Amino acid sequence: IEKRAGTGDRDPLMEMIYAGYGPGGSAIYVKCIASNSMRTASNVKAMLAKFGGNMAEPWAVKRQFEEKGELWISGKRVVETKNGKTIETIQSLDVDQVENDIMETNAENYEIEEESVRVVTSRDDFNDVKNTLQEFGYTFEEADLQFLPTTTVELDDATYAKFERLIEILEDDEDVDMVWHNVA
Repeated sequence: IEKRAGTGDRDPLMEMIYAGYGPGGSAIYVKCIASNSMRTASNVKAMLAKFGGNMAEPWAVKRQFEEKGELWISGKRVVETKNGKTIETIQSLDVDQVENDIMETNAENYEIEEESVRVVTSRDDFNDVKNTLQEFGYTFEEADLQFLPTTTVELDDATYAKFERLIEILEDDEDVDMVWHNVA
């Protein structure tokens, strides 16, 4: 009774990884954080089954992904002193400067988008690349380790709609922290 009321000892939270296949043979990798692994596994299994998918052994799906660092640079922090006051602003990106600065790191790849730059690193180089780019003054929309697909699958419109709904339901589950997939 005390646990349900929120006053008793709580079960410790655990990180769990579940893997499965969704509509059209899509590979799905799900990271959950919960106190009840049995309930969480059952929920993920039911969500996959509802959309024609099934659970798989994590190794079977994980081999279709690589753990990489992914950083989305959104701007550059500039600090100026005017009239004795320190003013910090975020400026839009100078593409040439960003490219030069990325070349100073161990980044594996980068892509220039309209208003941001996506930088991909190895898992091992992630923190070094992130710290170096921060020292250059860059700010990030997002910077985290991700499971990026090694190959992707394309789905027809009807299957893609089903797949999209499955991902939405997974991401809305309170125990689900991250969802990765290989759909293009």
